[in-house]
This record gives sequence, C-alpha cells and structure tokens, in this order.
Amino acid sequence: MVLASPGVAGKSGDMKWKRASWWIAALLCGASAEAVETRKMMLSGNGPADAVEWDFTVTGGRRAGEKARIPVPSQWEQHGFGNYDYGQVPDDKKHKEDGIYQKNFRLPDAWKGQRVRIVFDGVMTDTAVLVNGSEAGPVHQGGFYRFHHDITDKISFSGDNRLEVRVSKDSANPTIEGAERGADFWVFGGIYRPVWLEALPLSFIDWTGIDAKADGSLRVKVHPGGDPAADAVEVRVMEKDGTPLDAMPLRSSVAGSGPIEIKGRVPGVKPWSAEEPNLYQIEIRLMKGETELHRVVERVGFRTMETRPGQGVFVNGRRVTIKGVNRHCFRPESGRALDPIDSVEDVKLIRSMNMNAVRCSHYPPDKAFLDACDEIGLYVESELCTWQKPVIDTENARRLIGQMIRRDGNHPSILWWANGNEGGWNTEVDGEYALHDIQARPVLHPWEEFSGYQTKHYPVWERLQKDLAGPHLVMPTEFLHGLYDGGHGAGLEDYWNAITSRPNGVGGFLWVLADEGIMRTDRGGEIDNQGILAPDGIVGPHHEKEASYHTIKDIFCPVEIRMRKLPADFDGRIPLRNGYDFRNLREVRFAWKWAGDASPRFKQGPDLEAGESGVFSMDLPSDWKKRRSLELRADDRDGHELWTWCWEVPGQESIRGPLKAEPASEPVRFEAKDGVWTASAKDGLIYQFDAASGKLAKVTRKGDLIEFSNGPRLVGADAAAPAATTSHRMMADGSFKIDAASVGPLKSFSWTVHPDGALDLDYLYQIDSSSHFHGITFDMPQAGIVSFGWEGQGPERVWANRMRGTRFGSFTKAFHLPRPGVDYSAPPAAGYYAGVDRFSVNLRSGRLDVFPGVEGGFVRIGTNQEGEKITTWWPEGDFSVLHAIPPIGNKFDTPDRLGPQSQAHPATGEVRGSVRLIFTGAR
Repeated sequence: MVLASPGVAGKSGDMKWKRASWWIAALLCGASAEAVETRKMMLSGNGPADAVEWDFTVTGGRRAGEKARIPVPSQWEQHGFGNYDYGQVPDDKKHKEDGIYQKNFRLPDAWKGQRVRIVFDGVMTDTAVLVNGSEAGPVHQGGFYRFHHDITDKISFSGDNRLEVRVSKDSANPTIEGAERGADFWVFGGIYRPVWLEALPLSFIDWTGIDAKADGSLRVKVHPGGDPAADAVEVRVMEKDGTPLDAMPLRSSVAGSGPIEIKGRVPGVKPWSAEEPNLYQIEIRLMKGETELHRVVERVGFRTMETRPGQGVFVNGRRVTIKGVNRHCFRPESGRALDPIDSVEDVKLIRSMNMNAVRCSHYPPDKAFLDACDEIGLYVESELCTWQKPVIDTENARRLIGQMIRRDGNHPSILWWANGNEGGWNTEVDGEYALHDIQARPVLHPWEEFSGYQTKHYPVWERLQKDLAGPHLVMPTEFLHGLYDGGHGAGLEDYWNAITSRPNGVGGFLWVLADEGIMRTDRGGEIDNQGILAPDGIVGPHHEKEASYHTIKDIFCPVEIRMRKLPADFDGRIPLRNGYDFRNLREVRFAWKWAGDASPRFKQGPDLEAGESGVFSMDLPSDWKKRRSLELRADDRDGHELWTWCWEVPGQESIRGPLKAEPASEPVRFEAKDGVWTASAKDGLIYQFDAASGKLAKVTRKGDLIEFSNGPRLVGADAAAPAATTSHRMMADGSFKIDAASVGPLKSFSWTVHPDGALDLDYLYQIDSSSHFHGITFDMPQAGIVSFGWEGQGPERVWANRMRGTRFGSFTKAFHLPRPGVDYSAPPAAGYYAGVDRFSVNLRSGRLDVFPGVEGGFVRIGTNQEGEKITTWWPEGDFSVLHAIPPIGNKFDTPDRLGPQSQAHPATGEVRGSVRLIFTGAR
C-alpha cells in the first residue's frame, strides 16, 4: 500500500528511509516511545464499579453540611445526599444544592517539565475547580461535556496537591439551567463521569479532526497546542490491533500557529458501516525535524455518508434504512453515572432487536457508548442539550458545540449532529458545527424540516403520508411514543411498510429504549418514573423485556419472511428477502427442526445480495404432515439470533380436544327445577343453565364451585341481546343438548354436555357495523385465576396493531395484574392471545381447558389497567373467545390516528364459532 501526499517523495529509496526513520526517531527523541505520549492518572474510577472515594459535603437537602465521603463518579442523590429533581417541574420547586468535593493527589517525578491538565468528562452542572487554593480556570457551565484546565503553574511535585471542586446543581446561566435542568428527564447533581490528570509535552497535539472516506481518501486536521516548536506533522494508518499498514507516513510542514491539514489515500482499506464495523488506528505525530515531540492515536473507520435529496441516506454508496431508537445514559441504581460495560450492554441490547441506529437523546453520551457503537456497529445522532425553550445563549452554545465535537468528532458511528431538541435550536450556531467538524456532517433540528430532513416527532398516520409525499427525507427522530404497553411495536408494521415503500423514507427513531425509573434512596429503593413523565421504554429500567421488544425484533429482522402460515402444499421452499444493507445472506446460518426431531439441521442462507429476494429450501421428512410444527431460526455470522419463526403444520390443530373413545358408562342426567336446567356428568361435574336464556349459570365438580359462568354473551355488537327461545333434549349417545335462538345479534347458540363431562358450545352471531372487537364472553373472577398456558402464538399478548413478534408454541404465564410503571416483574398477563388451539386456566377452584374452534381467533383473559393516557378497549366479562380484538394507542394518540391496523374492524355479517370446555380439578 502507498500513501501519497504533497511534498512527500515517491521513490522507493525515500520510502524505505521514511519507514526506517519513523521508528528510529522514536528511539532518539527521548527515554522511550512512552515519553511522547499523553500520560494519564485517574483521580476517579471509570464508573461506579471502580469509583474512588473523595471527601464530600452537600449544602442542602439530605445530609446537608455533613462531612462525608462519596464515590466518584456518581450522582450524589444516589448516595443519600441532597434532593431529587425532575426537569419538567416548576423552577421554584427545584433544589439549589452545591456539592463540595475534595481530594489530595501526588504527581510522579516523570511528569516534571510537562504540561499538566485536569480533565472532567461530565459534571452536573456548574463546576468551579481549585488546585492548591488557586482557581484552575473559569467556572464550567454545561453538564454533559468534557472540559479541562491547564494546572501546570498550580501544582507541586514535593508532596500532596489539594483539589477542590464545587459543583452547583443549578446553573447560574439561565439558558443552560433551562436547557438542561428544565428538560423532560431526571436531573441530578455530581461528578458523574470520570476525572483524570494528563501530562503533555510542552509542544503537543491538542485535538484532531479526521475525515476518512470509504475509498481510502484521508484528511486529517491537527490542532497543535503549547510551545510552537514543531515543524512537521506525520500521520500513519494502522490496523485496529496496531499493526502498521505497509505504507509510508504522510507528512506536512507546520506553517504558523494554526491547524495543520494532511491529505492522502490509503488503498485497500475496508469501509466502516453499522453492518461491517471495520476499524483502524491513525497515529499522529508532532515532529521537530526527525524528533518526535508528541504522539496521539485515534481509532477511525473509513466511511462515506451522503444525504441524497429524494433518494435517502447513503453510506459507502449504499442506501441504508435507519432502524433506530432513542437512548438515555441511565441506570436505576446510579442515574447517569455508568460503567463502560453498561454502554456496551446498551449497544448489544439495541442490536439484539435488529436495530442499526441510535439517537443520543438529548445530550452527548459517555465516550464508552460511542466507542461501542463504533466497535459493534450503530449509526448515531449526537445532540447538543437544549430541550425546547429557552435555547442556550450563543456564546455558550458555541463553546459547548466545540467541546462536543472535539471529543467525539472522529467517531465513524456519528452520522448527524442535532442542534437541540423540539424547538431548542439556536439558529445562530447552526454553522458552528462545520467549523469544528472536518466531515461537515448534517445538522438536524429534531421535530422540523431542516438540512433536507423531515424529522417531525410523533407523526400521526395522515401526517406521515403527507410527509412521505413531500420533497424531504422522512426520518422522525421520535415516533410511536411508548407508554406502558402502548406505542413502540403497536402500529410499527404499518409505519414501517409506509416508510420503507417510499424513496424518501429513510427510517426513524422509536421513543425510547428503556424506562428511566430511578431507584429512590429516600424511599427505600422504590423505582420512580415521575408518573407518566419519565421516558417509558421498550424494556424496563433493568432492561426487562416487554412485548414490543419481540415485535420490533421481528419487523426489523434483516431476513424478511412474509409467510405467516405454513401452506397445505408446502414443498420445503420458503420465500424470503435479504433486508441487509451490505451483507449477503450466505453469512446467515439457518437451523430448522420439526416437532419431534431430536436436533436441528443447519444450512447457510442462499446467495442473495442486499435487497434481493429468493428462496430458502429445506428437505422435507416423509411424515412432515403428521408433525405438529416447524421451527426455523436465523443467526447472523456471529451466532446471534436474528429471529425464530415457528409455524403450525396445517391439519394438526387440536381444535376440539379428545373425547373418550370408549362408550359412556352412563348418560348425562338431567333435571329441570325453578327455571334452572341441571346436567350431571362423569367425575361429579354438574352444569346449571338458565332455562330462560340458555346461558351457563354455574359449574361445580365434586361439590366445589368452579368460577366460570354467565355466558355466552355477545360482545362487539351494537344492539342489546333480546330474549332467547330455548329448548333442550337428550341425544342418542347419552349427551344432553340445549338450543337457544333469538332475533338479535346473537342469533343462536347450543350447548352439548357429553357423558364424560366435556362441554361444547356452538354459536352464530351477526356484526352489521364496525367494532373494536367481537366474540363471546363469560365471567371468570380475576381473583381466582392462578396461572394459564396456551398452545398458539406467543410468548406475549397481542393487540390488533401489534400482531408481529409471535411464533407458534406452548407457553405458560402466572396471572398477575401489574401496576403500570411500578411493577416490572413480568409483562402484563391479562390480555389477548392469538391463534389459540388450546387455552388452559388454573383457577383456585379447578382447571379449565378451552379448545376454540376459531381459525385465526383469539382468547382474552382478564382485564389489565393499561395506564393513564392509553386508549384501548376491553369486552365485558373476564374470559372471551374473540374473532377480532382491539388495537392500542400510545401516550399522544388514540389508535384511529395510527394506521390501517389500528382502525375499528369493518362489519363482517354472520360469524360462526365453536368452543370445547373441559373442567377438571385444581392443579
């Protein structure tokens, strides 16, 4: 490989000399190569796990005035100090507390003669720093940004140095106070990101801007600092592990005191993308002749990002679809103080849902998070923290933009910057980003049209259609607001089909990844979500997976299989599409197993490039039609599950449940008395029916009441059911039958009590107008429900606008009614379950097995309180067999505003169904 640069000789002899001098200079310029690198001494931990204790006092709230110790980094509220504040509360209710930190440190003699800086990676909010009683620099304002002070003239090498840091939770700058502590999220106090000292040579590299393109072209801008002793800068590209590429360094002379720019090309590099996160190191050396003064190493990816009007976002010449989510830096126990592993886990969690992008809402994240996005692969939008109004004043906005980009500008994962959020953009500084960012990435105004993007938040279905018909690239930076079980996956399939079917549909960012529930140290560890204000995520505060997790993973799966049912004439061929942006499906490994197989079979995916459609083929066993189901799993090249499909084999449905093969020992016994028809069968089962209506009134087994009654009742029809005409008769096989008919919507139904105790229901009803749901229902008091299981689609409940994310199988759940936003022990159990062949309910009084004879139908159990602001519908009763179920809304919108799947169901005319009920003892 050859790097070319103006002023660098291209002859082979010169090249050999330059390669040799690169390493010779390192030996000649000082005691060791280490001497020219930035030296670092941690004063804190890298996160809560290895935090270092400092002396601490807080001026207000809990433990005010107490001389104590506190781990750094941390939020002081999480260690029993001060008070809790949520940003979106009146200013007069926010607490004004200062935290006073003190720590002694000693410096190594090897640092003598060098510049020493103290670096803070994030402090909330105003930060005054004193070293040995002298101010290290001006008070820093802005809680989410790295800043440093040169303390060379304030330190001593003869003993301890005294560091004092005074942190004001509230900012003296009203625009920063409004932008950060008035935002719609928890606001804390403290030194919550790492603190360290660093030693630099007298002439040093202050910061760098790197633009590395997919074609190998490279542009590096070096900003020197300190004494103007250097006369040249050299740049070399290395593999991620530090192995030098077979190329000579680029070299540029220093002219004046401004930044130095170097250009060249690196042949043969592998481009970076979220799917192919190839990384390299760039070593940058500040030189005086052949003597090395300072060396820094940056990790980069060679990638080209383009915004093409009317066409989309392109990475390395390929159009990419943005499958994104908003994410806060947060853990319940530690607030915004995170360990590096927390950032890695968050990236892996996002990737596990087949997402490829993240919006850093609403501030620059920990650097460890961006490192993980580079390494694992996520596209990033990073943001200046201004939430709505007021905007940060121009002087401070310029300063903070510079701090943000100087720290993060070389991350290949960052594709966009955002100048605030939802009206919080100071338009005077839109051009400031390009002054610091050598890549000139697009600057967004989340929630409005800007830079060629329409980023409107929470567009309803009608607005989304309008935006997709417009000229701008459509990429809502927040959509389908999650609250409790609404939003996120509910409506996503409609939105995603619309966005991906249009050339200007780029993708979008769901709101939000995880619940921002803080563990309150003043309330015994209670998780507090500030009611419905704090972000409500796809997963809970400890990353408990909610039902929408599975829906998103399914819809965003890059192996796109549209087959929802296994066809009766299945020949082993499954149509699919490669939804990757870069990878060939040959890199996907498929594993499939028929029910009854001891182990799966494996096969690589078909040879399909990104965007191509084709077929995956498998050999069929001779008896496949007698198997219960077929399971197919797709894993990416690293062995991570993309998705698992499981289909029921046609004709194998357990629709009715078995009756005893042997003849009944005795027929059903019947008695009519006081308007009640009583039928007695085997195992002490007694069924009582209301003679006037035909409804089941009571079930007992061996004298014990089984709480299931008062049905069938029709739900979903507009008209009230009129009186029924009823009759009964004994059947030749010893069973007892009741027939009921009316002129109302529930036109007829019949009960059959079999001698072995099984109870059959057949029904016919009429739906003449649109409805949110329809079917039949019964009473089953929720207090008596212990658990249930089913054979059908799972593992979680569904809504009409969230049917994806399920697969056929057998599932069980304990029945509980969680309080929304409070109980995270498991997803809600009460709800609607799809494609049910068998549904078993364990009651305190007995067990009920239900076999719905409804192809593609649903079983509803219980009624869950979905939470404030969430619109959905529940039938009366507690247990229903339904032919249509309702959708669910989200925090901002009722279901009717969210697309086709979220609408009421049209009139269907006559609907027939059947159910078998089998009552047994409690288990």
